Amino acid sequence: MQRNLGRVLLAALAVTLSIAIAAPAVAQSRVSVDARRDVEGFTADDFTLHSAPRQANGDLTRMTVDYGMNRLRIVLHFRELDHSDPRLALGGTLKTSTGSRPEVVIQAGRGHWAGRLRRQGFEPGCVMRHHVDYRRDRAVISMRASCVDRARWVKFQGAAVTTDHWRDSTYFYLDTAPGTSFMEERFTARVHRG
Repeated sequence: MQRNLGRVLLAALAVTLSIAIAAPAVAQSRVSVDARRDVEGFTADDFTLHSAPRQANGDLTRMTVDYGMNRLRIVLHFRELDHSDPRLALGGTLKTSTGSRPEVVIQAGRGHWAGRLRRQGFEPGCVMRHHVDYRRDRAVISMRASCVDRARWVKFQGAAVTTDHWRDSTYFYLDTAPGTSFMEERFTARVHRG
């Protein structure tokens, strides 16, 4: 009887271990909610920030950072995202467990509303994708985990800059998330690679 019990326990242990080893890794995901109507305005001549709550285009409301074994995906959600301003810059700064601080920005505007990806601090072979969805008021940036050296964790600070060249060619609007001001350097909580 004891011999059969030992075999049953051994078989149960083997099944449990095989499931644990074969189970796919699940990406860790963090959602960071940002206050609405916290856009700031400034001129290129004088970088004095002032509140611009009526500026809806480019007002970040939420960010989602998904970090899996092979991919890092960042989704920026906006109160409004449209072609009403002549130029948009959407993206942000990553902070990794390896100490790197790469930046990625989608620059969109007249003639290229789908946007062009600009990056700094990534390896030259880093493959990234992006998509700006004006109907759903969001922008998505996706890259291989190797772009951030497969760091144990990442943090992210999002930003959106729009221009008001229709009225004044030197006037800009800015929103960052998390946080309420560009002058605060705040990042999401750590998102562990999973």
